[in-house]
Amino acid sequence: MSGATSRRVTSLALLAMCGAGFLSTSGAGAADGVAKPHQLIVNLRSRMYQVGETSGQFADLVAAERKAAADMRRWVEGSRRFLVEKNDGGQSPLIAAASYGYAGIVDELLKAENVRQGIDEVDARGLAAWDHANLALRQSAWVCNPAVIENPFVWVPLMVTLPYYLGPDGSPYLRIRRALVGAGAKPDRNRPKRFWQGTCTGQAESTRARVEASDDLLETVIAEGRDALVRLEAQLRSPSRESERPR
Repeated sequence: MSGATSRRVTSLALLAMCGAGFLSTSGAGAADGVAKPHQLIVNLRSRMYQVGETSGQFADLVAAERKAAADMRRWVEGSRRFLVEKNDGGQSPLIAAASYGYAGIVDELLKAENVRQGIDEVDARGLAAWDHANLALRQSAWVCNPAVIENPFVWVPLMVTLPYYLGPDGSPYLRIRRALVGAGAKPDRNRPKRFWQGTCTGQAESTRARVEASDDLLETVIAEGRDALVRLEAQLRSPSRESERPR
């Protein structure tokens, strides 16, 4: 496999890790007009993208998530068996929501006893909800694999929804991690780091070293993601870039 092909494959895999390919719409239905839990998350992903493409405002993105969380609450208060239903990637709604960083959805799901009972279950990749929260791929995918910047199908959805993850209260992944531990999660603290180092083969060597030395993967990858965006913005504003623009 060529290097370019390998990078494209990894980009698509990251898109799946961010949720787009990991959430199955099969079996989606409605009870009293509300889509099933997995479909609610799929719908929210689409809605967040729409908001990001239009207003792009933090408040509007949060409002979209709050609406979805209110709909999820109806399942928590009603038929709970769909709250632990697995999709094609072996993900429960809790794992899927944690991978996206949808903290309000996670909060609602954790109110259900059957969800809490399976809080440490893993998906087909061997990752639990806590692991996905620590990977924070919606804030770090371009650090894990810088080639995603060249793939608009991955890059654009990440960027237009980024304001949701940069709110005044900090990353929603931090909130999710606290919620999971508070609800009884017993995480393997080395597992997400092993996954990152084994999967993010295109990361910079400096990033690999920082991750390896880190005592908090989540804080580290968020910081790496933020710094990478600052560098990218500086490159785009550099005089050489300006001179390349048509006049």
